[in-house]
Amino acid sequence: MMVSSPRRGRSDFFAVELSDGDLYVLFNLGGATQRFLIGRDVNDGRTHYVRIDRNGRGLYLTLDREQHEDHLAGGDDGSLDLGSTLYVGGTASRDQLPWPLYSRRRPEFYRGCLWDLRLDDGDLVELVSLWRSQGMPGVSAGCTQMPDECTATACQHGGVCREHWDGHACDCAPTYYTDARCHRGLLCCFAPFALVVCCCKAVATDTHTHTPV
Repeated sequence: MMVSSPRRGRSDFFAVELSDGDLYVLFNLGGATQRFLIGRDVNDGRTHYVRIDRNGRGLYLTLDREQHEDHLAGGDDGSLDLGSTLYVGGTASRDQLPWPLYSRRRPEFYRGCLWDLRLDDGDLVELVSLWRSQGMPGVSAGCTQMPDECTATACQHGGVCREHWDGHACDCAPTYYTDARCHRGLLCCFAPFALVVCCCKAVATDTHTHTPV
């Protein structure tokens, strides 16, 4: 989502990234890179408020109305010495990203909307001006709707279709089925009073009816 550039001769950086729906913040104070979880499952198409506060080695991470504390480990000088560039949404070259970022190894950068960005409790960052001055590819002004890919047949057997920015996914937890479309069922036989399941076999099916094996 965003990453700062290090100052010449330093390895320091600050970054916020989304990976598999979970939001992380990364700090490097000149030593080892440290990753902290801000919150899970934020790729739900809803608006979220995120605040990251650092006081020395103490961190205060807020997602919506819930805050938790964390702590930066030692082994460095304790200062965050950043460069002058802040990349938001993407960058023209992945080589500019620090190695510990998951985003460096992903085929696409952040997909979603970002607004009301403040640094050090200052004025709002002019995101459109930042995007235009850096020429970041794949970034545009305004906020688009999340793609609507869920249909009545997207998931089978009562699976719940959930929209994501990079497509949809079927939640098969409420069903007895699995796989990408909740179309693979489980046929298991249990022996009464036994301690183990005597057989279990996965079968692909498009109906609610199973033939015993």
